[in-house]
Amino acid sequence: MFVLLGLLCLQASSGIEKAEILTGGAFRPGHWAPLEVQVHSPEEMEGELVVRTDFGFSFVHPVVLSVGANRFLLPAMALSMDAPLQIEFRRGGSILFQYERAQFGRGLYQSDLLIRAEGESPDAHIVVYDWIPKQPRLEWVEAVDAVVGSAPVGYEELGGILSHNLADAVSRSRERGKFNSRWFEPIDPAVYQLVPADGWVVRQRNFLIWFLVLYLFASILILGGLSLWRSSWIRFALILLPGVACLIVWGGFPGGSVIVVRQGCDLGEARADLYFTRGEGDISFPGLVKPLFDRYQSAKNEIFELRIEANITRVRREGESWSAFSRIRGGVEENRWTLSHNDKGLQISGAILDGEALVGGKTVLVGDREGLSQISIEGEAESHDPVYRYFRRKIIRGGNFLYGRLSREVRIGGDVKAVNLAEVREAPRVIVQKIGEK
Repeated sequence: MFVLLGLLCLQASSGIEKAEILTGGAFRPGHWAPLEVQVHSPEEMEGELVVRTDFGFSFVHPVVLSVGANRFLLPAMALSMDAPLQIEFRRGGSILFQYERAQFGRGLYQSDLLIRAEGESPDAHIVVYDWIPKQPRLEWVEAVDAVVGSAPVGYEELGGILSHNLADAVSRSRERGKFNSRWFEPIDPAVYQLVPADGWVVRQRNFLIWFLVLYLFASILILGGLSLWRSSWIRFALILLPGVACLIVWGGFPGGSVIVVRQGCDLGEARADLYFTRGEGDISFPGLVKPLFDRYQSAKNEIFELRIEANITRVRREGESWSAFSRIRGGVEENRWTLSHNDKGLQISGAILDGEALVGGKTVLVGDREGLSQISIEGEAESHDPVYRYFRRKIIRGGNFLYGRLSREVRIGGDVKAVNLAEVREAPRVIVQKIGEK
């Protein structure tokens, strides 16, 4: 009797007990937030934690539960300030545990500040928290305005403020003002202006299909004149064969499979990657990627699962339209130039392709540079290159910067994997670097 009662009590206490956003319970809509989920399990089992907010897609995390209390740190995000939160533990398609609450957390406005430091918040519009992750990942501070102490590599290059005390962090954050843009937001129509051309595979499929269609109609016309003295089986064969070929090409040619193009931008020790995908199939991205949508309705209505595993994000996409994903990371290989600016002009040491300098609010075309050179800052010009204009809007929020390409050639290959991958390309990588003063 007592054993049965104990088992019933244990079963009653099993489930998802709580979920906490470790950045002081606050999040910035559209940016990653560290969500700690506590699950109490009566037995060891494998399954998935499924997190849903107000996006159409859900975040799926494979986990292994041990007997008793289990804590998991999950990346999650919400689209709006008043987004709800729903968490499920799923095994074999069945939902064993479920947790719901009305709000994902405290949503922050652009004018609000989120600062990692010790101490009390000096203002109702400032959230101060002191959680420090064991593994410093750049995604955990994507929405953080300032950090007191140490921050992940690449944090300052991405626009964060690194300070020595809380008062200084607040002062510098307020002096800078709110961001007009905070890196990759989930609703971004501008990113779809960078959608690449279809590529070799799709072009060859379309050419072959149209060729076979024209051949089919030409065969019908020609055979119509020869039908009086040719045997019927030859006529049917010449008409049937290209028709069957059209069906085979349309259904089996890899133009309907996955095509991936990566566009990267380096900023000091940080890097931002954009992945453009087209076609149907399972795709595995390195690291943690964020889906980007061109409309609010798409983000709310597109139904799929974003499977987040150790250093890999998996997603299954359907349809022939292009989709976009983003990733930020620190600790990349630096390709630095020596840059300085004084009253004589701009000094550049190092090779640069298609260079542009933003100095004193002016965008100056600097062209190709093989090595040490000096450029006078006169007049005003601006490139219409969509890649430059996109990353300038995302990265350059103040100061003087140099922009350039590392290459002009599109390379074949990349770091994305898919079962039915038809084509993978890497667009010319670009670099943005701040110009110092002399």
